[in-house]
Amino acid sequence: MSDKRKRAARAVMAETGMSYAAALREAGRRHAEARTGSEDTGPDLAGVRCPHCLDDGHVCEDHPDYPWAVKVEGHDGEACGGAGMPCPRCCSEIPADGSTSIAVAFVPDWRRA
Repeated sequence: MSDKRKRAARAVMAETGMSYAAALREAGRRHAEARTGSEDTGPDLAGVRCPHCLDDGHVCEDHPDYPWAVKVEGHDGEACGGAGMPCPRCCSEIPADGSTSIAVAFVPDWRRA
């Protein structure tokens, strides 16, 4: 997902207090309406596979329903103190035997080679 879409969704969240997933849909609807003059949005925000981590693989440890470092509904990514953690919805665990880098844990399954 592009940074432009992420910024648009964050702006909608700040304005409305919506959840991130709802803000993604609303930002897509607004974009489609502004571009076409119609409220028909077509596909849901083109290409977003995981609304929890925005396909980045990182969520807030204290608020795992939100992408890491996103301010919304009482979740201020920089002030909440939660560390980043792998998204439990799209990142599989890595072997505990130390044979795989911890960095791989933050890569969504569909991106892994």
